[in-house]
Amino acid sequence: MYLCAIAVDPRNHSCFAVAGGDEYVRLYDARKIEMERSKFGLPVEQFCPQHLVPEKGDVITGLAYSQTGELLASYRNDSIYLFEREHGLYFNDFDEFHSEKLPVPRSFKGHLNMQVLKGVSFLGPNCEYVSSGSDCGHVFIWRKKDGELIRMLKGDTQSVNCVEQHPHEIVIASCGTNTDIKIWAPGDSENPSTAPLDEVCSLFYSHTACFTWIVIFFGDTACHIESNVPGMLASQYYT
Repeated sequence: MYLCAIAVDPRNHSCFAVAGGDEYVRLYDARKIEMERSKFGLPVEQFCPQHLVPEKGDVITGLAYSQTGELLASYRNDSIYLFEREHGLYFNDFDEFHSEKLPVPRSFKGHLNMQVLKGVSFLGPNCEYVSSGSDCGHVFIWRKKDGELIRMLKGDTQSVNCVEQHPHEIVIASCGTNTDIKIWAPGDSENPSTAPLDEVCSLFYSHTACFTWIVIFFGDTACHIESNVPGMLASQYYT
């Protein structure tokens, strides 16, 4: 099995989730990892939508934690699901012969996640929204509380793969197979600011006291776009 996504719980940095080549999100607590061979690598919890149990050959391409510990998982040939503690397989004393007892997690649908790996993210100051790219070239934004699709933004001529929110401003960045990163702010329709780059495979925001960077990875190279004006791109650095 291969690994596609890792997410750290913002409430407790000892806890993290991993996912990849099957349908299960696995949660680990670094303080409880057993070194004994028979117990090594056992998770403290697992999540999976009930209709994908037992394994159906799907893949999880993205994970994201909210500020309150909710966990998003994006499935390649399915939907995005929002897992909370009560959806856990161990929490529900789960076995595959009684999967109907699992509570159904909220889902977010409409996008296409079948080609390049797609990330997933929370948006809003209190993680009120969910966002993902799509193989149709759009940024999808759903309302978290009911899963309703509320906005689609044209972000790429082919596929949008990554969407990330600014750590302090109401600004998001998106990227995909085109050679630029698009910066979106409230009031933008289809005319975001752009920053030219080679093809991008992932990005995230990083913040210090004076500057905010967007860190982008493509191939074996990292690019840092530095900004000291909220939401605006000031200069580019390549390493």
